[in-house]
Amino acid sequence: MPTLRKCTQCGEPTLAPFARKMEPYNSVYHYKCSNCQHEVELVPPASSGMQLSVGLMVAAAVWFIFFGDNMPKLSSLAIYLVVMAVVPGMALYKLWKHYSYGVVDNSASPADMEVDDTKKIPKSPIVWVEKRGLLGGFLVPVLLVIVVLGAAAILGYINYTYFDDKLFS
Repeated sequence: MPTLRKCTQCGEPTLAPFARKMEPYNSVYHYKCSNCQHEVELVPPASSGMQLSVGLMVAAAVWFIFFGDNMPKLSSLAIYLVVMAVVPGMALYKLWKHYSYGVVDNSASPADMEVDDTKKIPKSPIVWVEKRGLLGGFLVPVLLVIVVLGAAAILGYINYTYFDDKLFS
């Protein structure tokens, strides 16, 4: 949940959230300093964790699809490493931005924060994941992949065991 933060412009603990905008995969909290009027948009750490997790899974899949068992040429490897350095770089930039505006101790979430609900996005799963923090955001995509692959494995097992591979053919 958003709380008061320390403004990096004036150094005072007066950076307060005034709005939240829902995006397809996360929410963005808008903060404004009451002292110097500095505004900043911060993304919850769970979003960075999800971005990092999905990025690493995509990197592993791309490596497996394009390179497999063979070691790639130096030029292909260099391009792959540069692109894959960007993925954690984007997530780490959001985390750095989030933690550079330090949370003020003993601060409560303001009740008068406006929420932009113009997009029809399911808020409850996004908010539930955001409450879990960085590690929760990192683990949610991994657990989702495990559940989907587990369901597919169980369905395949039932198909081959009880229906002699005739259920889906």
